[in-house]
Amino acid sequence: MFNKKPLGGAAEQEAKQAVDLMRLGDKASPTQIQQLEALLKAHSGDRGFATAFYTSLGPEGFLKAYGSMAEYSGYYGSEATKKVLTEVQADLGLTLATATNGDKQPHLTEEWQAGLRKAGATQYRLLPEQLQGGNPYGYQILSNILRTGTYDPHFLNPIVEHMTQLSAENPGRWEDAVSKGGVPIVEAFFLGKDGSGMNPLSGALEGLGHSPAAATKFFHDPATVYNEDGTVKATGQPNTYLKQLTGAGVNSILQDFQPDHGPHFTAAPQEALALGHALEAATTGRPYDTTDGPMPPHTPEMSAVMKEVTDRFGNTDGPGLLKKGGLFENMDSSFGHMVASYMGDVQTAVDHNNHALPLNGAAANLDQGATQKLLGALGRNPDAYGTIAQAQHAYTTAYLQDIMSHKDRYGELFGEAITNASRPGGEVAGILTAVATDEVYNQKQQEMAAYNDSVDKKVGWAKQVWTATAGKAFGEIPGADKLLAFPTDSIFENIAKGYHIDTYATDFAADSYNSGRNAAAGAAETAIKDAATGKGLDPVYLETLATTAANGTKQGLADGVVLTRAINA
Repeated sequence: MFNKKPLGGAAEQEAKQAVDLMRLGDKASPTQIQQLEALLKAHSGDRGFATAFYTSLGPEGFLKAYGSMAEYSGYYGSEATKKVLTEVQADLGLTLATATNGDKQPHLTEEWQAGLRKAGATQYRLLPEQLQGGNPYGYQILSNILRTGTYDPHFLNPIVEHMTQLSAENPGRWEDAVSKGGVPIVEAFFLGKDGSGMNPLSGALEGLGHSPAAATKFFHDPATVYNEDGTVKATGQPNTYLKQLTGAGVNSILQDFQPDHGPHFTAAPQEALALGHALEAATTGRPYDTTDGPMPPHTPEMSAVMKEVTDRFGNTDGPGLLKKGGLFENMDSSFGHMVASYMGDVQTAVDHNNHALPLNGAAANLDQGATQKLLGALGRNPDAYGTIAQAQHAYTTAYLQDIMSHKDRYGELFGEAITNASRPGGEVAGILTAVATDEVYNQKQQEMAAYNDSVDKKVGWAKQVWTATAGKAFGEIPGADKLLAFPTDSIFENIAKGYHIDTYATDFAADSYNSGRNAAAGAAETAIKDAATGKGLDPVYLETLATTAANGTKQGLADGVVLTRAINA
């Protein structure tokens, strides 16, 4: 007999009740599954409960119990029970993250974690033969649980490394495990957003996407090689995970069964999306779905990953993989966030000789050609375009305003400083404008609306980039204009409106190009005039400075357009 509400006793007592419920597996009634969910939700952040719960079950016991419960209820349960099961899955993830946080006591032992790797590489028969379609690996049962929670690298990274290595050894193992008679069966515990997820890397990469420290270490640090059973084989090995995960040929380790399409031997869409989330967390230092608030300064490790990613997708087949119809086009939104976060490094790369541009932390030292080609690929995706365009404008605005507030620092080179600050942003805008023009020209009204909507929705990124780079300098200037230290929405929203394309059918190319050109130049001009507010500058002198900034932007923009046309040709 189980209570319908969590008990008020000690965490260990309620953990025991949750363990008893979990051990029912496929025998659990809908009421008992609801009770399990209530206990997990009430105590997912309690270290005593979480550690006692997973210790009592043991790695194998946990996976087999949850797997059989989820599979049976998924096949035979009501829609209401399936919904509760998705909540159980999420709270199991939160509870596991709590239990494996090595910085706090109590937590699961090294032996428990090693046991989970062994269980992850083991296949299990969860239900009687006549009721099931295959024998999943433990990692397939665990995968979607990892989608929820922020995990300690000490726990998560060995799991993802081991899983990646098993996938590289035999990419088809995951589908084979849950197939019967050649017909893949989507098991009930594959509760991904699209109903698929036979490849456990899908959930594991989502786990990295919510765990920035783990993600950076996974893509940066020397690799540990594991035996089949999860025991350590070698440490300090070269890290080739990005190369492995972004392989574009058949037998991709990101392959998965696709509903309505059958086996998919190249990288599958949901795995590509999850990889983008993991890379975004690794390079920006925050969970991929945290897209507001301050951006952490880049560490040398984060910047090194960003450089590797730029080199991979800015050379050879990389740009094509991100374009429409490319295997990794689902990563474009994350790439837009990554490029926005590194706008100082991006502008430094495209301008090449300009080393005065402010950065948000450690320099990424991006390659010029790879950066330009990456921008060209991302400019064809409206979502990425909107993010990068807003970030470019915000960065250039902040830098120009910073120069205006430190005028005496530049002496006779003040005019040149204005030009040098505005030209790199113009180059970025030029590349984006060239490819957006091509897309709008070919796709007409449908694409035009997508670009305009994206620019409007990405204003928040402009504010973040402004704050994270040169904009932060205003907080250190005595008497600085508060409107500059804390920009109003209108500063960036007006820039966005300037980027809108509104054209007749015969004028798509010209109007698209002119919209981008005028918006970029206008942003630089506005930045100068806003920074001069209340400073009593001679109007003629101010107009000259504003024109200098606009012309510097136009010069860079023209260079970017010419470059992009050459690349496309």
